Amino acid sequence: MTNAESNVPRAPARRIPTPAQLQANRRNARRGGVKTEAGKLVSRLNARKSGIFAVVLTPADRDELAPILESFMADFRPVGQREKDIVEEMALTSLRLQRCTRLEAERFAALSAACATPGDGLALSSPSGATIVDLFRAAVGVQRYEASFWNRFMRLSRELDRLQHGRAYRNVPAPDVGQPEAHKP
Repeated sequence: MTNAESNVPRAPARRIPTPAQLQANRRNARRGGVKTEAGKLVSRLNARKSGIFAVVLTPADRDELAPILESFMADFRPVGQREKDIVEEMALTSLRLQRCTRLEAERFAALSAACATPGDGLALSSPSGATIVDLFRAAVGVQRYEASFWNRFMRLSRELDRLQHGRAYRNVPAPDVGQPEAHKP
């Protein structure tokens, strides 16, 4: 094998489970999941990695969201429940955008550190298995979510703007134009 071939990124080898392992997996799956309420509270956060799509807000999430919501309420001054709901959604979307930015930076730093080799700059692969391809996938994956959240934020912003302008125009009396004059030939 040449030196160039050794730097070609390869997919990790996938281990195929034995028939005995498959049977054990099926038996374990029938037993069900967590039984206690305390266990259920813990297990519902098992898949939470970045918190971007978190449906359940933890106390830390609420602490992070509070100043954003307070600022948005002061800036947009919503009137009525519908406008307040939109501003709250905008604040939550803004929090998710901030998390996307942090997650992207964290992934980029972790993968670039894993791919860095002294003197050679970035290597095609590293002992940890991270590759340049992983680096770009991580960044692009987060950017896709970020674009989606930006679009959502802009839609909410336009809807709030539409509601507030409509409210402003309803308070303005219609101009008095009188009766139209008959056309005289």
